This record gives sequence, structure tokens and C-alpha cells, in this order.
Amino acid sequence: MRFVSVWIRPFSYRLALSRGARPAPGPDGATAAWVAASRGHVGPLEALLAHGADALTPQPGGPTPCGAAADGGHADCVELLLDHGVDCTRPSKLNGVSVSTA
Repeated sequence: MRFVSVWIRPFSYRLALSRGARPAPGPDGATAAWVAASRGHVGPLEALLAHGADALTPQPGGPTPCGAAADGGHADCVELLLDHGVDCTRPSKLNGVSVSTA
């Protein structure tokens, strides 16, 4: 289901999620929410969160989805994660960038 977070057309990933596709980590351990947050894809991230995507697990050896969004300067994704109750106070393991950067 990781592929859903990188689709460009909102209809595509929303349709897949509505038909029962479930977010799961990719072979590298990155979750769909992590991929969407790290790339600044707000629409897919919102749909993934609405369908129960894991927004807490960091990429192996890397940042949490919130840390990845902050590292990339994607404040809109950080705000969305905060709105969904995600604890964004943990520093990124990637390079120590805090949420205040985004």
C-alpha cells in the first residue's frame, strides 16, 4: 500500500483506500504515511490518516513521519499530523531537525 502515498490523482488513492487497501510498510520499512509526509503530499497523507495509517513509526534508522515532514520543510504536513494527534516533539533521527523548522 506504500504506492498509494505517491499517486498524484486524489481519486486514485482515495478509491484504493475506500475499497479496502490498507497502508503497510514497504520493503525498506517506510510506512505510506512516512513517504507522503516526507514528500509533502498533503492529500494522500490526509486520506491515509483517515484510513488508519501508521503515523508514529519512524523509518528504520530515520525520522518519524513528522520528523521527515519537518526535515523537508513541509509545514502543512506537520500541521496535519498535529491535527491528528501525532506527537511531533520527538526529534528527527535523520539530522536532529525539530518541528519548529517546518
